[in-house]
Amino acid sequence: MMLTQGDRWGRRFGWGVTRRLGVALSVGALGLGGLSAASLGSGAGTGAAIDPAYSGCQTLGIAGAFNLFAGGGFTAQSGDIVGTLAAGGNVTVSSFRVDSGNDPAVDGATLVAGGNLTFKRGSIAGNHVADYRGTRDESGVAPGKFQKVGAGKPFSFSTALGHIDQVSSSLAALPQPSFDTVGSAPGGAVALTEGPGGRGPNVFDLSASQLQDAAGLVITVTPGSTVVVNVSGSTVSFDHLAYVSVNGSQAANAGETVLWNFPDARSISYAGSLNWLGSILAPKADLTLGSGEYHGNVIVGGSAAYSQGSEVHDQLFDGCLPLPKRTSTVPVGAVGGATLAGMLGVVGGSLLLVDRRRRRRAVGASTGPVA
Repeated sequence: MMLTQGDRWGRRFGWGVTRRLGVALSVGALGLGGLSAASLGSGAGTGAAIDPAYSGCQTLGIAGAFNLFAGGGFTAQSGDIVGTLAAGGNVTVSSFRVDSGNDPAVDGATLVAGGNLTFKRGSIAGNHVADYRGTRDESGVAPGKFQKVGAGKPFSFSTALGHIDQVSSSLAALPQPSFDTVGSAPGGAVALTEGPGGRGPNVFDLSASQLQDAAGLVITVTPGSTVVVNVSGSTVSFDHLAYVSVNGSQAANAGETVLWNFPDARSISYAGSLNWLGSILAPKADLTLGSGEYHGNVIVGGSAAYSQGSEVHDQLFDGCLPLPKRTSTVPVGAVGGATLAGMLGVVGGSLLLVDRRRRRRAVGASTGPVA
């Protein structure tokens, strides 16, 4: 029986209480393709610290279990991904290391290629498995195991892509709260600031041109609160950007509750060297990463490519993505016309509470589609 990625809920909403529980919905017997359900909501008794406009959390689905997830292909002539990698197209890498941080596999695999896999020189740490659906051409890879799988294995890329597109669109529709402001900081930086009275989660609107012109990005919010930055524009490049800081820190885990949403972008690129903080969600874009370290999920609907010296590290998004404001009586957790309550009522559905502990857990066995 397959398990979807555990939903993170009860996360830090401003000054709200942190509940270190996630919800995983077992839907293998439902024939729903591992559809990721939204969570149960923020619950009663949490007080006015939680903005009533938001009623729960949504997740990034199976894509969020991988450090780098691309709907198209992936290429790299050198470099490292500290965690796990999945690409729906061809994967072509050389002198490349996969899962150098020896993180747990996702659905039994550390590397998933939806097309052909060409892997010349490098390593797959922990003797983990590389799944591929097309042809395989590899040499000088250690230790690693290679396994050819059929269509839809170990999960459905199309279902995963549909889910992240829905999540991105719903986040883009969220209004920027009056307590969140976009301004300037010394040295040509852009300041994203939560003002007094902010109750989180924080939503900031930024244009592609603002990002392009920024020398730095300074985020100041209630520690631990979720931050969504909606960046508009079809072509996004941020070559002038020198740094990102969250609450005065540039540490690797400082941006673990920050998500940069690019709902309309078709192309995203960075040509410099940068210590990037926060997860990237761009369901329609091709992405080229410049040299430097990227701390957070990198999820794109198109292709992804490394420049020399690129590294995606293994900080997964650990915030609680807000659901849009409820304007009807449809229960929280409605997904594709099926509510969470309805799913639980079907034979084969079961609810499993799991301790997230800010680490990835394997989301199921390597059989059957899940998204």
